[in-house]
Amino acid sequence: MLKDNEEVYDERISPLMARIIEICTEHGIPMLATFEYAPGDLCTSRIPVDDESSVFAEAMRVIRPPSAPPMTFRVVHGDGSQTVTTVIA
Repeated sequence: MLKDNEEVYDERISPLMARIIEICTEHGIPMLATFEYAPGDLCTSRIPVDDESSVFAEAMRVIRPPSAPPMTFRVVHGDGSQTVTTVIA
């Protein structure tokens, strides 16, 4: 069973991740790291690649799926004009 390791993460892992993120950013190295430090509590760090179809983008969608998919409504008015509304929950 997973126990609460938030203090361990904060004190020991977070400083290391800050350095890793700094190095990866400096050299343009994409990275993705997720830690579950307590049941259901995640800490995710990501330096994305330009290609959102990459394995990193797909991994993020699996790790942190959107809470609800956006909905788009298009209304075509009598004069031919259109109104588009997107709802993101």
